[in-house]
Amino acid sequence: MIAKMKKIMVIGPKNLSEEVVHLLQKLGTVHLTQSDSLQKMSLNEKTSQEFAGKEKLISKLETLLSLLPKPLGKLAETPLGDNMEAWVNEISQKSQDLLQKRQLLSDEWALLQAYGEATKILSPLLASLEGSSHFEALGLIASKKDRNRVESLQKELSLTFTGKVILVQRSVDEDTLGLVLAYPKSLNQNLKSLLNRYGLNELKMPSSLSSYPLQEAVQKMQEKLKQIPQDLKEVDQSLKDLSQQNYSTLLHLKLELEDEMAASKAMRELGQTQKTFVITGYNPEKTLSSLQKTLNEHFQGKIHLEIGECHEAPVLLDNHRWIKPYELFIKVLRPPKYGSIDPTPFFAFFFPIFFGLIMGDIGYGLVFLALGLWLRLSKKQEFLKHVSEIVIVCSLYTILFGFVFGEFFGDFLEKKGILHPLTMHLGGTTIKWDRMHSLIPLLALAIGIGVFHVTLGFILKLIQSIRHRHTHEIIEVIAILVSLAGLFVLIGVLAQQIPTVVKIPSVIALVIGVPLLIYMKGPMMIMELLSFVGNMLSYARLMAVGVASAYLAFVGNMLGGLVGNVILGAIIAILFHIINMALAFSPTIQSARLHYVEFFTKFYESGGSIYQPLARKKVKLK
Repeated sequence: MIAKMKKIMVIGPKNLSEEVVHLLQKLGTVHLTQSDSLQKMSLNEKTSQEFAGKEKLISKLETLLSLLPKPLGKLAETPLGDNMEAWVNEISQKSQDLLQKRQLLSDEWALLQAYGEATKILSPLLASLEGSSHFEALGLIASKKDRNRVESLQKELSLTFTGKVILVQRSVDEDTLGLVLAYPKSLNQNLKSLLNRYGLNELKMPSSLSSYPLQEAVQKMQEKLKQIPQDLKEVDQSLKDLSQQNYSTLLHLKLELEDEMAASKAMRELGQTQKTFVITGYNPEKTLSSLQKTLNEHFQGKIHLEIGECHEAPVLLDNHRWIKPYELFIKVLRPPKYGSIDPTPFFAFFFPIFFGLIMGDIGYGLVFLALGLWLRLSKKQEFLKHVSEIVIVCSLYTILFGFVFGEFFGDFLEKKGILHPLTMHLGGTTIKWDRMHSLIPLLALAIGIGVFHVTLGFILKLIQSIRHRHTHEIIEVIAILVSLAGLFVLIGVLAQQIPTVVKIPSVIALVIGVPLLIYMKGPMMIMELLSFVGNMLSYARLMAVGVASAYLAFVGNMLGGLVGNVILGAIIAILFHIINMALAFSPTIQSARLHYVEFFTKFYESGGSIYQPLARKKVKLK
């Protein structure tokens, strides 16, 4: 449900304004609004400078927290000194030094890995000319896919330099080719210009090894390849230690500064007269008594609280803890308008039913139940807790409908004579809820659910219209309900499923309802009325997607049984069932779609603003 709000005005002497703002922030229930009719409070130059300094420090803290690895386990609390900015700068410098060192080591490691093996293989050829006063050797790296380019280079070298340049090839690995060029030093410039055109990478030593003779550099390169991973581990451990010691304190400091900034911004929005301040906003009705009591106790009657009714207010969804998880689905929409109907309870009731009706398998339900319980017990994040509760409820309905349809990983237990679809006797008709064969009863059930669900949406719209005293909407919704009732009853009579005695009343309902709608909304209302029928028929997807799931499970069991090998057959069947359960995303989407498109469009009023009270931020490390 949408929590009922009250408009409030807090009035008091200006010298208490800051204390009042901090108290409201501590309570965390008042959604502040601007006092447009009064002059705003202004901050002096000193306060403005402090405000700007805190903004810079918050930005620095955000950067630092993003650079440090998130710690695990019990965190240390570092006491802050008098100069917190200097402490933050010190931690920031340490982390940047470690990260820079890590980057340098990583770059050197990548370079050594890229050229290390090639240098080791080509070094004997390169070393033979090392130190020569007349000749020079050059190492190159090429992909084996570029053999044509290498051959073209070899031809051009022989034509251009007529035997003065020697090209030697060596295979480095499966993908890489090493090349060595030996040539007179006098050709150095011309040769390198030619090589640039072919885009081949020159084999270079890292700067840290460039001063060593080639053979010694190769040896040191191999040593570095062994040493750098250890150095990287030490740097990572230093970063973890730095984070373990300071992350919690940094986070607390950031949140405290953000709270101070929020309070300062609230101060700038206050209205004022010559001697008083005025705070306006909204507060949930159920916490008003606590707000009144706290203000009286803290300020001994010096602060006055005025409470008024409101027709527009920020929206706070205040649902029972079993309904609250389903607010996740409502939050993807624009917030509902204040005073309208909160769709969350209806979503919480119907969504698991739709999901269970589609999946409808005891085995799948047990797997989802285990997954939901694991998420609930092992995950601490509020989002995952809500997801786990939704999964648990959906799994219970999946198990329930599994008993109705007689499915346990498809027809696994039915083949053994242990489990069978539920059989019902309705008058002279016998219905066996077997999803493989009883398609007509399943289709009728799905469309029946659609008729009920869409009609409920119109009834909620009617209730909302009556509550807001919108006479035109009241008449329109009643006309729609009368027309739809007349249409479906007439279809039932013509299909000989309903007694003919109601034929005349159904025709009268259509004769009254349809012209009234045309008069109120125009001729296109006939098309819109038919679209409502389409909305109801759209619920046939509950049957269609469910039957597809049942057939996939059946095919998996059948193929597993045809193999002839028990182990291989079990593997095939399990793979099919895993795929089927992975496709549970489809029942989720289809069930949510039926709510968003077919149900909510009948009564949901968007356009509300989100309730955002002035409150202190809470630390969330896990």
